Amino acid sequence: MYDFAGNLIAETRENEDLERRRSFVLFGLGASWKANSTLELYANISQNYRAINFTDLRIDNPNGRVDPNIRDERGHTADLGLRTRRNTWWYADVTAFYLGYYDRIGQLLKADQPPLYNDYRLRTNISDARNIGIEAFAEANLWHLIAPKDSLRRLSLFINTSVIDARYVNTDDASIRNRKVELVPPLTFRTGLSWAQGRFRSSFNWAFTAEHFTDATNARRTASAVNGIIPAYTVADLSVAWSWRWLLLEASCNNLFDERYFTRRADAYPGPGIDSLRMGGVVFDGGRETIELRGVGHG
Repeated sequence: MYDFAGNLIAETRENEDLERRRSFVLFGLGASWKANSTLELYANISQNYRAINFTDLRIDNPNGRVDPNIRDERGHTADLGLRTRRNTWWYADVTAFYLGYYDRIGQLLKADQPPLYNDYRLRTNISDARNIGIEAFAEANLWHLIAPKDSLRRLSLFINTSVIDARYVNTDDASIRNRKVELVPPLTFRTGLSWAQGRFRSSFNWAFTAEHFTDATNARRTASAVNGIIPAYTVADLSVAWSWRWLLLEASCNNLFDERYFTRRADAYPGPGIDSLRMGGVVFDGGRETIELRGVGHG
């Protein structure tokens, strides 16, 4: 037990010896149909299974709890997609998918433990959940449109995006009913442009991740900062490379525009709150030796 200053005031040690035996069969079925040499339609459906692991059962910090009756996850997955390819200069793939979870393992924000009633995370089987989404990817060699017969140069553009609606369903708990599943961004978008000519190549990548939550109750803010939103952020990277025989020189700049963002919230070391605050960085790579300059903070 810890006081408000984070000092240890009481310690309890418990030894356990647990064993869980499992035996199961998973079913899956897939099919595809090629309309012609450039167009293919495919569909898949399968059962899925996720066993509880050591991380699910043991959280060694005062802000976490584990349900002693936590169970394995089961569910099913289905997808329907269309892909097309034209020689080596164009490729596209669009997929609609559905993921169903039964007894999904997740985290709830609780404050029901006397005498202090502090906020804590409870890892348990929250409820059933379903994820519905569309993912699309396309890549094209734009230089082919400018100079179709020039095979020495390549100007490639790619786009990758996913739209997901992930929610908790089939539960009597009003605090999470129809709430969004934690750590699932509703929208991610990535695009990039690359140029290759002889020994030289370069690329520019840009990515956007929409705002999402860190717990099943979709708390936007908590006093302990353990739970809350992860704001939307964008990141851009730039890299160049040149090769000659056995020599390869590379230079890259991660987070080109020095965007401040974070990807998760910590509940233990180095303290509760925002973790993995990212800032710009530069990497120089010559052969086997790499020098990396990058800012990482915590707050």
